Amino acid sequence: MMAKKDHYIIYYWIGAKSSQDEQGAAALRTVELDDRLGGLPVQVRVVQGKESQHFLAMFGGMMTIFQGGKSSSFDGENGVDKGVPTKYLLQVKGTNRFSTKAIEEDLRAASLNTNDCFVLVNNREATVWFGKGSTGDEREMAKLIAASKSDDPSVIFEGQEKPGFWAELGGQEAYFDEKVVRPSETISEPRLFQCSNATGNISVEEIVEFEQADLLEEDVMILDVGHSIFIWIGISSTRVEQLESQRIAQEYLVTCPTSRDMDTPFSVIKQGREPISFTGYFGSWDEEYWGDVEELYAQAPEQSGGVANGNLSGGYSDGVCSYAVLTSDECPESIDPTRKEEYLSDTEFVQVFGVDKEEFYNMSAWKIQSMKKSKGLF
Repeated sequence: MMAKKDHYIIYYWIGAKSSQDEQGAAALRTVELDDRLGGLPVQVRVVQGKESQHFLAMFGGMMTIFQGGKSSSFDGENGVDKGVPTKYLLQVKGTNRFSTKAIEEDLRAASLNTNDCFVLVNNREATVWFGKGSTGDEREMAKLIAASKSDDPSVIFEGQEKPGFWAELGGQEAYFDEKVVRPSETISEPRLFQCSNATGNISVEEIVEFEQADLLEEDVMILDVGHSIFIWIGISSTRVEQLESQRIAQEYLVTCPTSRDMDTPFSVIKQGREPISFTGYFGSWDEEYWGDVEELYAQAPEQSGGVANGNLSGGYSDGVCSYAVLTSDECPESIDPTRKEEYLSDTEFVQVFGVDKEEFYNMSAWKIQSMKKSKGLF
């Protein structure tokens, strides 16, 4: 059966040591790409160490994360590029081509762990080290990664290392050698929340035993599936609901009575353009439920002044952007030039203006304009 329409997913990956400026710039570029594709894509923010199986599967078990990276304007004049070294140590995690990734660790024996597999690469030579606590599937994936680095990789089992192996790592050292019991994954029941400002104030209400009909086109919905959170944007939802939804989802994580990872991925999806990873939580899903979605999007601006094909009112995007980018010649076109200060994070806003946002917007209009001009944000 042929697909009836195109589907897109835009992933933007956040490195563990990336700066807040770089993260904000990546988010803005994602919005711009979304706009160029007519608002069709699902936007997914991926934090290093929290990659989903679908994301990892695109690399076919060969995803490799190195330390360092390209220098950018955010690093200042002293920024230095750090590329892939000729000699490095990779820790391999995963049991198949849909879940495996390799992470560069410090090139020393102390980085080893008896529960995992490692690949030591030196130019075109590679050595696979099997920890005693690693599984057969993990060992097979480690060998595949090693084979991509060398034509004839060698294999070493923990406890059978030769002096040459330790010499490559700078000498023998103590490392973590206690076997860890691997806990079984806890599966959480999905929860659906409705976000609405029909009364003039944003209200959030949980919907139990939900189905597709509970997704209301005039509101924004939040679906929590444990390992990730979906923010569903109804065609006729208001701009306020759209902007508040991500803040509400973040506060939901913080205040959740069960311990939650603050790096839980957020996926922003739009009505009529839902991926299978979302629709699967609703039992029976009818793709024709809302009729001609493209026609509805064409009418959306007249109905609500809200989202049309993924663009916010005025054609500008929302999100967080650094002061350095906002005041530079490289300021993205998706930034609304009349309200640049709104893109600053709460922390940087105080650093720039000396007051928080609430105090700032309680000032007189002329003073606000004066302060924006003095900071180059007007």
